[in-house]
Amino acid sequence: MKRIPLLICCLIALSAASCNSEESTEQTLQTQSIKEYQVINLSGNSAKAQAQILNQLGSEGWEVESVETEVACNRAGNGIDVGTTSIMHILKRPSITPAEGNTAWEYMLWQAGGKTLKAHNSKLNELGMQGWEVVGTITEIGPVRYPIRWDLNKIYTSAIKITLSRTPNAPKQTITQRQIEYKVLQVAAEKSAEHQTNLLNEAGIDRWELTSTYTEIGEIGVQRSGWRAGFVGTYAVNYVLKRDYINPIAPAQI
Repeated sequence: MKRIPLLICCLIALSAASCNSEESTEQTLQTQSIKEYQVINLSGNSAKAQAQILNQLGSEGWEVESVETEVACNRAGNGIDVGTTSIMHILKRPSITPAEGNTAWEYMLWQAGGKTLKAHNSKLNELGMQGWEVVGTITEIGPVRYPIRWDLNKIYTSAIKITLSRTPNAPKQTITQRQIEYKVLQVAAEKSAEHQTNLLNEAGIDRWELTSTYTEIGEIGVQRSGWRAGFVGTYAVNYVLKRDYINPIAPAQI
């Protein structure tokens, strides 16, 4: 019986190990790439009810991916009176009571409308210190003044749709709760894209990371040519920025 040279044996073993490694890597990549999605519409629910819906989904491992709102117009009359009526941030943090076998999240919705930018920042930072992370922002629009005429057009938010995802049968992960600080950067809508890019890059140098954006709109003009028609436009773009909170080092005592 002929003996197979040792070198050939080693090459065969290495080839088999390589194949197994490639198969294992391919299987891992396939497992990681599998995602399931669902889109839910929260329109018509109170902020409390919306948070309850999100928390139920979060306990099942669903993670918010994106948020969008839709706008509709009821063309029953001949005028428009519209503006931003609500700004809500959706925040998440790891759940302290995760469902069995799932990485779980808990959610909250914070109503930011009507607050000054300073108060807005202050509250976001307070929530960030508690581990809450902004994952999306909802803006709603509708009539902002009592209609002068009963037949005014109504432009309003018709749907709030949130897309969530999770990895089926993924092993449960232990997620460390972070402390996060926030800054809302408000830019006038007429500023160029280049100007806004420069502002964001300046913030990026200071470790600020973009986490959410939202626009505010309002009636920007009135034209009268036989009937009243309003013009709606964006007057502010708001960038919500975050970074990990680093506790400042106390100066050395002399």
